[in-house]
Amino acid sequence: MSEPLQSRVLASAVPRQQALARTAAVPQQQALARTEAPLQPQGETVAAPRRLVRGVSSAGQSVAGVRVLIAIPDPTFDQASGVILGQDLDLRGKSSPADGWLSLVGPGQGDIDYAAFGTTFFTAKRNQQNRDGWRNETAKYEGIAQEVFRGRFDLMDVNGLREAADAVDNRVRLLDAAIDEMSQWSAAGKGDSAVGNAAAALGKRLGEFVTDFTRLRDQFTVPTPTISATLHEAADALDQFARELSGGWWDSHTVLLNSPDDAVQSIVANIQNYLRQNNLLSDNPTYQSHGSDPASGAAWARGLLAAYSSDAGGGLLPGMDPISGDLTQRAVWDAANASITKRITGEMDKLDAVAKSAVRKLEPKFQAVTDRLKDMPKLFMRARGRTLPAGTPTAGTPTKLRLAEEQPALQQSRPV
Repeated sequence: MSEPLQSRVLASAVPRQQALARTAAVPQQQALARTEAPLQPQGETVAAPRRLVRGVSSAGQSVAGVRVLIAIPDPTFDQASGVILGQDLDLRGKSSPADGWLSLVGPGQGDIDYAAFGTTFFTAKRNQQNRDGWRNETAKYEGIAQEVFRGRFDLMDVNGLREAADAVDNRVRLLDAAIDEMSQWSAAGKGDSAVGNAAAALGKRLGEFVTDFTRLRDQFTVPTPTISATLHEAADALDQFARELSGGWWDSHTVLLNSPDDAVQSIVANIQNYLRQNNLLSDNPTYQSHGSDPASGAAWARGLLAAYSSDAGGGLLPGMDPISGDLTQRAVWDAANASITKRITGEMDKLDAVAKSAVRKLEPKFQAVTDRLKDMPKLFMRARGRTLPAGTPTAGTPTKLRLAEEQPALQQSRPV
Protein backbone atom coordinates (compact mmCIF):
# COMPACT_ATOMS: atom_id res chain seq x y z
CA MET A 1 0.00 0.00 0.00
CA SER A 2 1.44 3.30 -0.99
CA GLU A 3 2.25 5.95 1.57
CA PRO A 4 -0.29 8.79 2.00
CA LEU A 5 0.23 11.71 -0.35
CA GLN A 6 1.64 14.76 1.35
CA SER A 7 1.62 18.41 0.34
CA ARG A 8 4.24 20.84 1.41
CA VAL A 9 5.04 24.52 1.36
CA LEU A 10 8.68 25.11 2.05
CA ALA A 11 8.70 28.64 3.28
CA SER A 12 11.15 28.73 6.10
CA ALA A 13 12.49 32.11 6.97
CA VAL A 14 16.05 32.73 5.92
CA PRO A 15 18.19 33.50 8.96
CA ARG A 16 18.89 37.18 9.18
CA GLN A 17 22.44 38.39 9.08
CA GLN A 18 24.00 40.74 11.55
CA ALA A 19 24.06 44.41 10.67
CA LEU A 20 26.90 45.37 8.40
CA ALA A 21 29.56 47.10 10.40
CA ARG A 22 31.58 49.88 8.97
CA THR A 23 35.08 48.48 8.85
CA ALA A 24 36.89 51.69 8.31
CA ALA A 25 36.18 55.17 9.50
CA VAL A 26 35.52 57.59 6.71
CA PRO A 27 38.23 60.21 6.70
CA GLN A 28 36.82 63.47 7.96
CA GLN A 29 37.61 66.09 5.35
CA GLN A 30 37.58 69.72 6.25
CA ALA A 31 34.83 71.49 4.38
CA LEU A 32 36.21 74.88 5.22
CA ALA A 33 39.71 76.26 5.52
CA ARG A 34 40.62 79.61 6.95
CA THR A 35 43.76 81.65 6.73
CA GLU A 36 45.57 82.84 9.79
CA ALA A 37 48.20 84.86 7.94
CA PRO A 38 49.24 88.24 9.42
CA LEU A 39 47.40 91.27 8.15
CA GLN A 40 48.73 92.66 4.92
CA PRO A 41 47.84 96.20 3.86
CA GLN A 42 47.99 95.07 0.21
CA GLY A 43 44.87 92.96 0.67
CA GLU A 44 43.85 89.60 2.01
CA THR A 45 41.25 87.01 1.15
CA VAL A 46 39.50 84.69 3.54
CA ALA A 47 39.64 81.08 2.42
CA ALA A 48 36.25 79.95 1.18
CA PRO A 49 34.71 76.49 1.60
CA ARG A 50 36.89 74.22 -0.48
CA ARG A 51 34.08 71.97 -1.62
CA LEU A 52 30.59 73.21 -0.99
CA VAL A 53 29.30 70.59 -3.37
CA ARG A 54 30.58 67.41 -4.96
CA GLY A 55 30.48 66.45 -8.59
CA VAL A 56 30.98 69.86 -10.22
CA SER A 57 32.25 69.54 -13.75
CA SER A 58 35.96 70.19 -14.22
CA ALA A 59 34.96 73.04 -16.51
CA GLY A 60 33.16 74.81 -13.67
CA GLN A 61 34.06 78.38 -12.83
CA SER A 62 36.30 78.94 -9.83
CA VAL A 63 36.76 82.39 -8.35
CA ALA A 64 39.11 83.02 -5.43
CA GLY A 65 39.07 79.29 -4.73
CA VAL A 66 35.27 79.12 -4.54
CA ARG A 67 33.23 76.69 -6.59
CA VAL A 68 29.92 78.15 -7.67
CA LEU A 69 27.07 76.06 -6.24
CA ILE A 70 24.51 74.94 -8.80
CA ALA A 71 21.08 73.65 -7.92
CA ILE A 72 20.41 69.95 -8.39
CA PRO A 73 17.55 70.00 -10.91
CA ASP A 74 15.28 67.59 -9.04
CA PRO A 75 17.02 66.46 -5.84
CA THR A 76 16.59 62.89 -4.64
CA PHE A 77 17.81 61.37 -1.39
CA ASP A 78 20.52 59.50 -3.31
CA GLN A 79 21.71 62.68 -5.04
CA ALA A 80 21.65 64.83 -1.92
CA SER A 81 23.70 62.23 -0.08
CA GLY A 82 26.26 61.95 -2.86
CA VAL A 83 26.62 65.61 -3.85
CA ILE A 84 26.52 67.30 -0.46
CA LEU A 85 27.68 64.61 1.96
CA GLY A 86 30.07 62.71 -0.31
CA GLN A 87 28.35 59.35 0.33
CA ASP A 88 27.37 57.68 -2.94
CA LEU A 89 24.03 55.88 -2.73
CA ASP A 90 21.96 53.98 -5.26
CA LEU A 91 18.91 53.01 -3.24
CA ARG A 92 16.64 53.56 -6.23
CA GLY A 93 18.68 51.24 -8.41
CA LYS A 94 18.92 48.53 -5.78
CA SER A 95 15.19 48.71 -5.07
CA SER A 96 14.27 47.33 -8.48
CA PRO A 97 16.69 44.54 -9.52
CA ALA A 98 16.29 43.31 -13.08
CA ASP A 99 15.73 39.68 -12.06
CA GLY A 100 13.53 40.57 -9.08
CA TRP A 101 13.45 39.36 -5.51
CA LEU A 102 11.80 36.02 -6.32
CA SER A 103 12.24 33.80 -9.37
CA LEU A 104 10.11 30.90 -10.59
CA VAL A 105 12.48 27.94 -11.05
CA GLY A 106 12.44 24.23 -11.66
CA PRO A 107 11.52 21.62 -9.00
CA GLY A 108 14.15 21.27 -6.30
CA GLN A 109 15.93 24.53 -7.22
CA GLY A 110 14.24 26.86 -4.77
CA ASP A 111 13.12 27.19 -1.16
CA ILE A 112 9.43 28.03 -1.69
CA ASP A 113 7.31 25.34 -3.37
CA TYR A 114 4.06 23.45 -3.35
CA ALA A 115 3.73 19.76 -4.16
CA ALA A 116 0.65 17.54 -3.90
CA PHE A 117 -0.78 14.41 -5.47
CA GLY A 118 2.60 13.44 -6.85
CA THR A 119 3.06 16.76 -8.66
CA THR A 120 5.25 19.79 -7.87
CA PHE A 121 3.13 22.70 -9.00
CA PHE A 122 5.56 25.57 -8.48
CA THR A 123 9.00 26.28 -7.05
CA ALA A 124 10.39 29.76 -6.37
CA LYS A 125 13.68 30.94 -4.95
CA ARG A 126 14.77 34.05 -3.14
CA ASN A 127 17.43 35.97 -5.08
CA GLN A 128 20.12 36.24 -2.44
CA GLN A 129 22.44 38.53 -4.41
CA ASN A 130 19.74 41.18 -4.77
CA ARG A 131 18.80 40.92 -1.11
CA ASP A 132 22.44 41.34 -0.10
CA GLY A 133 22.81 44.27 -2.50
CA TRP A 134 19.89 46.02 -0.85
CA ARG A 135 21.21 45.34 2.63
CA ASN A 136 24.63 46.71 1.74
CA GLU A 137 23.15 49.86 0.20
CA THR A 138 20.87 50.66 3.13
CA ALA A 139 23.72 49.92 5.55
CA LYS A 140 25.70 52.76 3.97
CA TYR A 141 23.39 55.49 5.21
CA GLU A 142 22.37 53.65 8.36
CA GLY A 143 26.05 53.58 9.28
CA ILE A 144 26.55 57.34 8.87
CA ALA A 145 23.15 58.67 9.97
CA GLN A 146 24.39 59.67 13.43
CA GLU A 147 27.44 61.49 12.05
CA VAL A 148 25.33 63.33 9.50
CA PHE A 149 22.80 64.30 12.17
CA ARG A 150 25.60 65.77 14.27
CA GLY A 151 26.79 67.86 11.32
CA ARG A 152 30.11 66.33 10.38
CA PHE A 153 30.70 63.69 7.75
CA ASP A 154 33.16 63.62 4.85
CA LEU A 155 32.44 66.76 2.78
CA MET A 156 30.12 68.25 5.40
CA ASP A 157 31.38 70.13 8.45
CA VAL A 158 28.91 72.45 10.16
CA ASN A 159 31.39 73.46 12.86
CA GLY A 160 33.97 74.24 10.18
CA LEU A 161 31.62 76.81 8.70
CA ARG A 162 30.92 78.28 12.12
CA GLU A 163 34.65 78.50 12.85
CA ALA A 164 35.21 80.26 9.52
CA ALA A 165 32.51 82.79 10.39
CA ASP A 166 34.11 83.34 13.80
CA ALA A 167 37.51 83.80 12.13
CA VAL A 168 36.06 86.52 9.90
CA ASP A 169 34.49 88.22 12.93
CA ASN A 170 37.83 88.15 14.73
CA ARG A 171 39.62 89.55 11.69
CA VAL A 172 37.14 92.41 11.42
CA ARG A 173 37.55 93.22 15.12
CA LEU A 174 41.33 93.20 14.70
CA LEU A 175 41.12 95.53 11.73
CA ASP A 176 38.73 97.86 13.57
CA ALA A 177 41.14 98.07 16.51
CA ALA A 178 44.10 98.76 14.19
CA ILE A 179 42.15 101.43 12.31
CA ASP A 180 41.14 103.18 15.55
CA GLU A 181 44.68 103.18 16.92
CA MET A 182 46.30 104.37 13.69
CA SER A 183 43.62 107.07 13.31
CA GLN A 184 44.54 108.45 16.73
CA TRP A 185 48.25 108.49 15.91
CA SER A 186 47.57 110.02 12.51
CA ALA A 187 45.49 112.78 14.11
CA ALA A 188 48.28 113.49 16.59
CA GLY A 189 50.73 113.85 13.71
CA LYS A 190 48.56 116.51 12.08
CA GLY A 191 48.60 118.95 15.00
CA ASP A 192 49.92 122.49 14.60
CA SER A 193 53.10 121.63 16.45
CA ALA A 194 53.89 118.82 14.04
CA VAL A 195 53.68 120.80 10.82
CA GLY A 196 56.78 120.30 8.66
CA ASN A 197 58.53 117.81 10.89
CA ALA A 198 58.90 114.01 10.92
CA ALA A 199 55.75 113.59 13.01
CA ALA A 200 53.72 115.19 10.24
CA ALA A 201 55.19 112.81 7.65
CA LEU A 202 54.51 109.86 9.90
CA GLY A 203 50.96 111.06 10.50
CA LYS A 204 50.37 111.30 6.76
CA ARG A 205 51.69 107.79 6.21
CA LEU A 206 49.53 106.46 9.04
CA GLY A 207 46.52 108.11 7.41
CA GLU A 208 47.29 106.18 4.22
CA PHE A 209 47.44 102.97 6.24
CA VAL A 210 44.08 103.82 7.79
CA THR A 211 42.61 104.16 4.30
CA ASP A 212 44.07 100.83 3.15
CA PHE A 213 43.02 99.00 6.31
CA THR A 214 39.52 100.44 6.05
CA ARG A 215 39.24 99.16 2.49
CA LEU A 216 40.51 95.79 3.65
CA ARG A 217 37.94 95.67 6.45
CA ASP A 218 35.18 96.73 4.09
CA GLN A 219 35.82 93.64 1.96
CA PHE A 220 34.37 91.65 4.84
CA THR A 221 31.57 94.03 5.81
CA VAL A 222 30.50 95.93 2.68
CA PRO A 223 28.15 95.41 0.94
CA THR A 224 25.65 93.54 3.05
CA PRO A 225 25.16 90.76 3.78
CA THR A 226 28.57 90.55 5.35
CA ILE A 227 30.80 87.56 4.76
CA SER A 228 30.39 86.53 8.38
CA ALA A 229 26.60 86.69 8.09
CA THR A 230 26.55 84.49 4.97
CA LEU A 231 28.83 81.93 6.63
CA HIS A 232 26.72 81.83 9.79
CA GLU A 233 23.54 81.39 7.74
CA ALA A 234 25.19 78.69 5.61
CA ALA A 235 26.23 76.83 8.77
CA ASP A 236 22.70 77.03 10.18
CA ALA A 237 21.25 75.83 6.88
CA LEU A 238 23.74 72.96 6.62
CA ASP A 239 22.93 71.92 10.19
CA GLN A 240 19.21 71.93 9.36
CA PHE A 241 19.86 70.00 6.15
CA ALA A 242 21.78 67.30 8.02
CA ARG A 243 19.12 66.93 10.69
CA GLU A 244 16.30 66.76 8.18
CA LEU A 245 18.11 64.21 6.00
CA SER A 246 18.86 61.85 8.87
CA GLY A 247 15.48 62.53 10.47
CA GLY A 248 13.78 61.48 7.24
CA TRP A 249 15.91 58.36 7.13
CA TRP A 250 14.98 57.39 10.67
CA ASP A 251 11.31 57.85 9.86
CA SER A 252 11.60 55.28 7.05
CA HIS A 253 14.47 52.98 7.97
CA THR A 254 12.36 50.52 9.95
CA VAL A 255 10.58 49.68 6.70
CA LEU A 256 13.59 50.05 4.41
CA LEU A 257 16.32 48.09 6.17
CA ASN A 258 14.70 44.68 5.78
CA SER A 259 11.96 45.47 3.32
CA PRO A 260 12.69 42.74 0.72
CA ASP A 261 12.86 39.99 3.34
CA ASP A 262 9.80 41.24 5.20
CA ALA A 263 7.80 41.51 1.96
CA VAL A 264 8.83 38.03 0.80
CA GLN A 265 7.80 36.58 4.15
CA SER A 266 4.48 38.39 3.83
CA ILE A 267 3.88 36.83 0.40
CA VAL A 268 4.86 33.34 1.60
CA ALA A 269 2.58 33.61 4.64
CA ASN A 270 -0.23 34.84 2.41
CA ILE A 271 0.14 31.92 0.01
CA GLN A 272 0.24 29.51 2.94
CA ASN A 273 -2.96 31.01 4.29
CA TYR A 274 -4.61 30.81 0.86
CA LEU A 275 -3.71 27.13 0.58
CA ARG A 276 -5.11 26.44 4.03
CA GLN A 277 -8.35 28.33 3.36
CA ASN A 278 -8.84 26.35 0.16
CA ASN A 279 -8.21 22.96 1.77
CA LEU A 280 -4.97 22.42 -0.16
CA LEU A 281 -2.87 21.23 2.78
CA SER A 282 -2.49 17.53 3.51
CA ASP A 283 -3.96 17.69 7.02
CA ASN A 284 -7.32 18.82 5.61
CA PRO A 285 -10.12 16.24 5.19
CA THR A 286 -11.15 17.65 1.81
CA TYR A 287 -7.60 17.30 0.57
CA GLN A 288 -7.44 13.74 1.89
CA SER A 289 -10.67 12.86 0.11
CA HIS A 290 -8.88 13.37 -3.23
CA GLY A 291 -6.07 11.04 -2.28
CA SER A 292 -7.60 7.99 -3.89
CA ASP A 293 -7.42 9.61 -7.36
CA PRO A 294 -4.15 11.58 -7.73
CA ALA A 295 -4.95 12.77 -11.26
CA SER A 296 -8.32 14.16 -10.18
CA GLY A 297 -6.75 15.66 -7.06
CA ALA A 298 -4.02 17.36 -9.10
CA ALA A 299 -6.61 18.88 -11.44
CA TRP A 300 -8.61 20.12 -8.46
CA ALA A 301 -5.52 21.67 -6.87
CA ARG A 302 -4.39 23.24 -10.16
CA GLY A 303 -7.71 25.05 -10.55
CA LEU A 304 -7.45 26.56 -7.08
CA LEU A 305 -3.82 27.58 -7.57
CA ALA A 306 -4.80 29.36 -10.79
CA ALA A 307 -7.35 31.45 -8.86
CA TYR A 308 -4.89 32.72 -6.26
CA SER A 309 -5.49 36.19 -4.83
CA SER A 310 -3.52 37.83 -2.03
CA ASP A 311 -6.73 39.51 -0.87
CA ALA A 312 -8.26 36.08 -0.40
CA GLY A 313 -5.15 35.06 1.54
CA GLY A 314 -5.59 37.86 4.06
CA GLY A 315 -3.68 40.72 2.43
CA LEU A 316 -0.03 41.80 2.36
CA LEU A 317 2.09 44.34 4.24
CA PRO A 318 1.16 48.03 4.01
CA GLY A 319 2.57 49.63 0.88
CA MET A 320 2.39 46.45 -1.21
CA ASP A 321 0.01 46.08 -4.14
CA PRO A 322 -2.36 43.07 -4.19
CA ILE A 323 -1.24 40.04 -6.20
CA SER A 324 -3.46 37.67 -8.13
CA GLY A 325 -3.08 35.04 -10.82
CA ASP A 326 -1.89 31.51 -11.43
CA LEU A 327 0.79 30.55 -8.92
CA THR A 328 2.22 28.09 -11.42
CA GLN A 329 2.96 30.85 -13.94
CA ARG A 330 5.68 33.47 -14.02
CA ALA A 331 3.27 36.42 -14.31
CA VAL A 332 2.10 36.20 -10.72
CA TRP A 333 5.70 36.08 -9.46
CA ASP A 334 6.57 39.12 -11.57
CA ALA A 335 3.64 40.84 -9.89
CA ALA A 336 5.01 39.75 -6.51
CA ASN A 337 8.38 41.34 -7.35
CA ALA A 338 6.68 44.57 -8.42
CA SER A 339 4.71 44.60 -5.17
CA ILE A 340 7.89 44.19 -3.10
CA THR A 341 9.57 47.03 -4.99
CA LYS A 342 6.45 49.19 -4.61
CA ARG A 343 6.74 49.01 -0.83
CA ILE A 344 10.37 50.13 -1.00
CA THR A 345 9.86 52.93 -3.50
CA GLY A 346 6.91 54.22 -1.49
CA GLU A 347 9.31 54.91 1.36
CA MET A 348 11.92 56.25 -1.05
CA ASP A 349 9.37 58.76 -2.34
CA LYS A 350 9.04 60.07 1.22
CA LEU A 351 12.83 60.35 1.53
CA ASP A 352 13.10 62.13 -1.81
CA ALA A 353 10.53 64.69 -0.67
CA VAL A 354 12.56 65.30 2.50
CA ALA A 355 15.79 65.64 0.50
CA LYS A 356 14.24 68.01 -2.03
CA SER A 357 12.91 70.29 0.70
CA ALA A 358 16.23 70.24 2.58
CA VAL A 359 18.34 70.93 -0.53
CA ARG A 360 16.09 73.77 -1.68
CA LYS A 361 16.55 75.50 1.71
CA LEU A 362 20.31 74.94 1.66
CA GLU A 363 21.07 76.05 -1.90
CA PRO A 364 20.48 79.80 -1.54
CA LYS A 365 22.55 79.97 1.64
CA PHE A 366 25.54 78.29 0.01
CA GLN A 367 25.09 80.34 -3.13
CA ALA A 368 25.16 83.49 -1.00
CA VAL A 369 28.59 82.47 0.32
CA THR A 370 30.03 81.98 -3.15
CA ASP A 371 28.44 85.17 -4.45
CA ARG A 372 29.81 87.15 -1.52
CA LEU A 373 33.36 85.80 -1.77
CA LYS A 374 33.94 85.52 -5.50
CA ASP A 375 34.52 89.24 -6.15
CA MET A 376 36.69 90.06 -3.12
CA PRO A 377 40.02 90.35 -5.01
CA LYS A 378 38.42 92.43 -7.76
CA LEU A 379 36.75 94.77 -5.28
CA PHE A 380 39.98 95.38 -3.39
CA MET A 381 41.98 96.07 -6.55
CA ARG A 382 39.29 98.46 -7.75
CA ALA A 383 39.34 100.27 -4.40
CA ARG A 384 43.07 100.81 -4.82
CA GLY A 385 42.72 102.07 -8.38
CA ARG A 386 44.09 98.91 -9.99
CA THR A 387 42.74 96.19 -12.28
CA LEU A 388 43.13 92.44 -12.13
CA PRO A 389 45.87 91.00 -14.39
CA ALA A 390 44.72 89.57 -17.70
CA GLY A 391 43.62 85.97 -17.41
CA THR A 392 42.52 86.19 -13.77
CA PRO A 393 39.45 83.95 -13.29
CA THR A 394 36.19 85.83 -12.82
CA ALA A 395 32.65 84.73 -12.21
CA GLY A 396 30.97 83.24 -15.23
CA THR A 397 28.08 81.04 -16.16
CA PRO A 398 27.90 78.24 -13.57
CA THR A 399 28.50 74.71 -14.72
CA LYS A 400 25.81 72.16 -13.95
CA LEU A 401 26.55 69.33 -11.59
CA ARG A 402 27.23 65.89 -12.98
CA LEU A 403 25.53 63.42 -10.72
CA ALA A 404 26.63 59.80 -10.45
CA GLU A 405 24.04 57.28 -11.61
CA GLU A 406 25.10 53.86 -8.32
CA GLN A 407 20.86 38.04 8.06
CA PRO A 408 18.83 39.66 10.96
CA ALA A 409 17.56 43.20 11.03
CA LEU A 410 20.11 45.97 10.68
CA GLN A 411 20.71 47.98 13.82
CA GLN A 412 18.65 51.13 14.07
CA SER A 413 20.59 54.29 14.72
CA ARG A 414 18.10 56.94 15.84
CA PRO A 415 19.58 59.05 18.65
CA VAL A 416 18.31 58.14 22.08
